Amino acid sequence: MEMIILICFLGFLSLLGGFVYILLLNPRPQLMDRMVKRAMLKRHLEIDDGMHVFLAGTGAPLPDLHRAGPCTCVIVNHKIYMVDTGESSTRNMQIAGLKLGKIDTVLLTHFHSDHIGGLGETMLMRWATGNNSSPLQVLGPLGSKKVVEGFLSAYQFDKQYRIAHHGESLMIPEAYGAETIEFDLGADPMASALIYDKDDLKITAFNVNHAPVFPAVGYRFEYKGRSVVISGDTCLCDNLIQQANGVDLLVSEALNKKFAESIRRNANLSSAPTLSSIASDIQNYHLSPEDAALVASKAQVKNLTLTHILPPIPNKLMINAFLGRSKKIYTGKIDLGRDGLLISLPINSTEIKKKYLLG
Repeated sequence: MEMIILICFLGFLSLLGGFVYILLLNPRPQLMDRMVKRAMLKRHLEIDDGMHVFLAGTGAPLPDLHRAGPCTCVIVNHKIYMVDTGESSTRNMQIAGLKLGKIDTVLLTHFHSDHIGGLGETMLMRWATGNNSSPLQVLGPLGSKKVVEGFLSAYQFDKQYRIAHHGESLMIPEAYGAETIEFDLGADPMASALIYDKDDLKITAFNVNHAPVFPAVGYRFEYKGRSVVISGDTCLCDNLIQQANGVDLLVSEALNKKFAESIRRNANLSSAPTLSSIASDIQNYHLSPEDAALVASKAQVKNLTLTHILPPIPNKLMINAFLGRSKKIYTGKIDLGRDGLLISLPINSTEIKKKYLLG
């Protein structure tokens, strides 16, 4: 009897293995198509009229498995405005369902490597996926043209390969790359200028203090009564408070100095001999969570979201430690940003909606 049961069991396993092989290792075309269609439909984001902020990358230079390089997208009129282009940010955008062909403008805050590292990939993916007839527009402070030209030079061979492979009807040569428009705010710490005014969207650039990095700017977006400020990298400065006055959402960088100091003390255990000095140096030209909360409080911001998280938070149990005293300084809503967070500001409303698009 036991032998019969064993034979039946082995037969069942063999049959099950056959099904697994058919379904997983050699699926029928119909099954494969069904799975691909489901995945494609899942990655198709539809949004209503309003201003939408997508955190494509909330990390910083120190490696973090859970965060791409710094990139905040503002979506208006189905067009995407990318503030900085951190590495892997375009991958997060695609996974979330954003159409890279709809990238209208890239706005650079400054030229630290973590903020521009994905610019070449951004130009390429917009070109390859959007069937656009003109290049990407890049807006940024003086020096932006030189940065863009460097990426264009590095990607020249890639451009030629893709045109040769896919043809000019798909890879339109005239749409390749980027056209750069620079602005000069000068050295006045309180300087600002309207740099974009089209289809009810206004974008103002303003100086921030990221010395010795210069120029360094933040951006204020306004659309049909809703408003967002993106700080860029900065220490506490009056111009950020002035530009953030009354906005619906402040997206601010945040560096926890106690965490950075712990890295400095233990840097001898790492494989990077310069880490101790770097962990010390970065503390004097970034906003702490408490600084960001102070800006939000003084400017009477309605919502504060922290990004450019530095150093990486070791685990979820340390989130409150990272935020420090910020919730006592600012009584409004504070969110610790993470890759994939979509913050929506509908028109004719004061509502702020939040949804996570990754995973």
